[in-house]
This record gives sequence, C-alpha cells and structure tokens, in this order.
Amino acid sequence: MQRRIQPLSQQLANQIAAGEVVERPASVVKELLENSIDAGATRIELELEQGGSKRILVLDDGAGIHRDDLPLAVRPHATSKIYSQQELEQVASLGFRGEALASIASVCRFSLSSRQQGEEGGWQISNDGKGELSAAMPCALPPGTRIEVRDLFFNTPARRKFLRSERTEFLHVEEVLRRIALSRFDIAFSLQHNGRQVLRLGAARDDAQRTKRVADVLGKGFVQHAMTLEFEAAGMRLWGWLATADYSRSQADSQYFYLNGRIIRDKLISHAVRQAYQGVLEAGRHPAYLLYLELDPQQVDVNVHPTKHEVRFRESRLVHDFVFRALLNALAGLEPGIVLSGEAEPVAAAAHTQSRRKESFPSNQVQPVPANAARVAEQSAFYRQARGAPARERYPETVAEGPLGKALALLYERYLLAQNSDGPLLLDLDAARKHLLTRRLQAMLADGEVQSQPLLIPVTLELDEAAIASVEAACGELLRLGFVVERLGAGSLVAREVPLIARGADVERILHALLGLLAGAGEPLSAESPELIGTLVGKIVESSRLERPAETGRLLRELEALEDGGRRFCRPLSQAQLQQWLGTAG
Repeated sequence: MQRRIQPLSQQLANQIAAGEVVERPASVVKELLENSIDAGATRIELELEQGGSKRILVLDDGAGIHRDDLPLAVRPHATSKIYSQQELEQVASLGFRGEALASIASVCRFSLSSRQQGEEGGWQISNDGKGELSAAMPCALPPGTRIEVRDLFFNTPARRKFLRSERTEFLHVEEVLRRIALSRFDIAFSLQHNGRQVLRLGAARDDAQRTKRVADVLGKGFVQHAMTLEFEAAGMRLWGWLATADYSRSQADSQYFYLNGRIIRDKLISHAVRQAYQGVLEAGRHPAYLLYLELDPQQVDVNVHPTKHEVRFRESRLVHDFVFRALLNALAGLEPGIVLSGEAEPVAAAAHTQSRRKESFPSNQVQPVPANAARVAEQSAFYRQARGAPARERYPETVAEGPLGKALALLYERYLLAQNSDGPLLLDLDAARKHLLTRRLQAMLADGEVQSQPLLIPVTLELDEAAIASVEAACGELLRLGFVVERLGAGSLVAREVPLIARGADVERILHALLGLLAGAGEPLSAESPELIGTLVGKIVESSRLERPAETGRLLRELEALEDGGRRFCRPLSQAQLQQWLGTAG
C-alpha cells in the first residue's frame, strides 16, 4: 500500500543533511575550525578523545556569538555570513550555508558556549541529540567560542558502525588540522589527543616563520626540495612552494591547493599541474606542492558541493592556463616577470644550468586583464592580510615613455601604433623585431655563447635520409645556434634543446625551416651565415607575437637605443595625411 506524503520532522531532516556534511569526526572538526576562522580567531585549540568519536572540543578567541543568536546558530540555514544573493556570488568566508552546526547537533550530544568582547560573561546552550535545545544559561568563558561534541552518531547506530579505528579517525582529523593550518599562517593552532599534546603551531608573521610552519606540517624534506613561487597576471595571483622532480611521491599525498584560503580538490587545477610536470616526472610519480591561488570571488562558484571542496570557475580555461604557465615558469627557473608561451606540447622549457640574460621579448600568451582589475587587486590584498599571505609588489605592466612615445595598439598583428609628443607613429613591428633579434644573436655568436633551454617534451621530426645527412653534417653549427638535435632512428630526428631567444615561438616550425635550408644548401652553412640567421629570426618573429603594453613598450625603448633611434622602422602620421586618407582635407 502506497504511503501518504508528510513533512519530515526537523530532527530527521537535520540527520539526513548531516549525511552530506558529517561523514566522520574529521568532518566535524573541519566545519568547527572553519567557523572559528570566519569569526576572526587568532588562536584555536582542538582536543580529542578516542579519535574524536568520543569527544571533540574546539576553543577559539574569535568574535563570539550574541546571546540572543545562540539558538539560531543551531537552526538550519541560519547564518551571519551572507545576507543577500549578491553576497552569495562573492563569498569571502569559508562557511556560508548555515547547515553545519544544525547537522552536527542532530547526531551527537552538543554544547555551544560563547562570549563576545566587552560582555561580562558567556552563555551556553546544549542539545541532547534528540532535538531538544536547552535555554541559554550563563557560563564562565574568556571572549570567544567553545563547542563540544560528544558521542558522535550515538543516535544513528548505522552511521556509527562505519567509523574506523581510533587511530585511523585521529589521522583524518590531524590531516584536516594540517590543511587548515597551512591556509592561515596568522593563526596559532594546538591539538591534543587523549590528553597528550600532539601538535602546537605558533602564529607565523614573516617568511621565515611561514617556512618553519610548512616544514613542521609537511616535513623538512619538502622545504629542502621546494622552490618558492610568485606569479601574478590577469587579475590572479599564485604563490607558494613547489617541490622539484627529485622529491616526487609514489602517491598524491603532498598536494595542497588553496583558492582564496579554501582548500580545494579540482580536476581542472590537477590537470594544469600534471601538464606543467609533464616530461619531468617518471610514470607513476606524483608532484608535491603547496600553492595558493587568489582571484576575484565573483569568478568562482563555491556553492557546488556541501563540503565546499569542489568549485566551478567562470573562466575555467583562463584559470587553467594561468596555473599551468605559472608552474611551468617556476619549473623552468625563469624570472617571475617572464611568461612562457605556446601550448603544453612542444615549447615548454625546463631549468637550465647556464646563466641567463634578461630577454627583451617575453612571450605573447598573456590573458586579458579584466575590467574590474582594481577591485580584484583590492580583494587580493584582503586575502593576503586576512590569511597572513606574504605581500609582493606587482610587476609593472608599463614602461616609462621615451622619444618613440608609448604603444597604443597593434594593427593586423604586425604594425604598432604609438604616440610621442609630436603625434602618432606607425611602426613596422616585424621588421623591428627581426633587426633587434638579429643583432642580439650575432652578439651572442661573437661572444661564443648562444644560451639554450632544454625542452620538457623533445620535438621529433620525420625526414628523408638525405635531409638527415645534411643536418648531421651541420650539427656543430646548429649547436652553436643553441639547437641540440640528434638522430632518433631511421628517418627521424629529435630536438632536445633550442635557443633561449626562441622562447614563445613555434619550435617545430622553426626546425622544419632550418633543416630545409640546410638540406637544400649547395655547401655547408656556418652559424654566422645571413641565410641561417635570417631564417631563424624570421620564423621566431612569424610564430610569436607581442600583445601586452609592457612588451611593446620595452621594444620601443630598445629601438631608441639604436644609432638612428629606431626611426628607420617608424613613420610619423601627420594630421594632413590622416585627413587626406579619410578624404576630409580642406
């Protein structure tokens, strides 16, 4: 017989909701610690008994809860963290659903005590796990909040039997605390288990203290093999610690990624990390990292999953490319202001042991800066201040104006419209770049050193035997130009290193052009030959473009340093010429 529909009791509804939020003691600890952080705590103490299944106590020195709001704190969907749809679209707190305390209180014996600053004493309410909430009673308590959870799942035996051993449950809780401790360097944490002090972390205020906390949590081995990372572009900032390939792991157990202070497990981010390490790690090995991504809260939806571990990016491709290129730069040992370009496959550069000169042509692959960049910067500063993140100066996007003026716009990806005090100028960008690159390459050859960079993924070329023979005959000259090319087998070659000035260009396209030139030449060509240099420089310019003001601005400054000040590549645009072209003269 079909049963009639009736509303669920509030207690049963809360227990069902608890199935999504509370899986084990570690789930409870996560929610309570996040509430303490949102309350502005600077010190959080955690005590456990029997791995948390018997007792969990969280004590903080945060803002506290008003006496009249204590019953609301354990009511479903009641919260102080968001009041409107607009606030939901730019959530800056760790919690916001208003479900956690209600769900937790429905599956345990629960007590909540809190005292706000300036109050003479605290107030306490309790719940016996049967839906009966006590009246608020006065209690002795320092400013802050104290929450105690006893006998987790005592009233839901089916859930309790799924708990593991005391040690297993404790290890899960410990991992939650470690993750949260790495998200907030400015907060002191302590952990006790069965009356024994397990972990004590003081607040970290400077780089040395932050590094010490990372070593305390992730181990000294991680810090010893990690490089610091700082990268900012397109309204986003990525910073943290990135372990080198020789610290790779057999399991993905040392991977911590935080988005605006919230630890996440995101497939898009994981793919970007794997792409950056592709060709560096052996099969079956996993990288170790501790990374922090900051971006405009409006660009991410955290309201996707009850545990808030999963998020949805509004510009997922932009975020993926930003993270990938930031990590790729760090692994390649490049300066933070330089951006590697191209897709992940052939052009990724790895660390090189030789010293590098600063190149004037960063790559073209820079994503557009959003119109609300000022607000993004302000929001990023908020996260840095709130979470103890180290502040860094942003790399300048523009260069001071000189005799050739400042760049205004790119036309047809080849011509640059600039303006100085005399008026607008039109510059042949390709011709100027070819000239500057040729001078730089010739100077390197004269010094006997063309700096090269290994490819993370070598480029394989299929050629006939005659062409391969020509390449092998010119292998020494190619090496002088920064190319390391070897025979891979019958009818194929592999390029393992390319010159650093080719960064951001299409490596395969360049190699085909050079090898075709060598194969068709009647006599061997030297590295200094105009044909070889011209072909190399031409293909670099054709397959890479300058797009952001800082790059074109630096180009103008380089042209100004030439003997004629770069005027051979520029043509002034007078008002009379413009009127004539537009047919409005007179």
